[in-house]
Amino acid sequence: MSRPSRRLQACIDFATRCDLAIQSERLRRMQDLDKALADIGAIRSQIGGDRVRVSESGGDGGDRVRRALTSVLQFALLDDPTGHP
Repeated sequence: MSRPSRRLQACIDFATRCDLAIQSERLRRMQDLDKALADIGAIRSQIGGDRVRVSESGGDGGDRVRRALTSVLQFALLDDPTGHP
């Protein structure tokens, strides 16, 4: 009779370890996500979060033309436009 209870206890122990491992992985992923979001917030504040929000809303027509022209010139004149922002 003691043998089934040992097996049952072993199953419970295994399930508990698996559950703890899953919870640990979820916590690590959440911490990674929190860090990434904090980094994004820091970058946005460094480049001027207000300007980013204005440009997302469209700004005026001249603003859009200037941004489009800048993008075209970077693409045409630079070998690696993303390497030289």
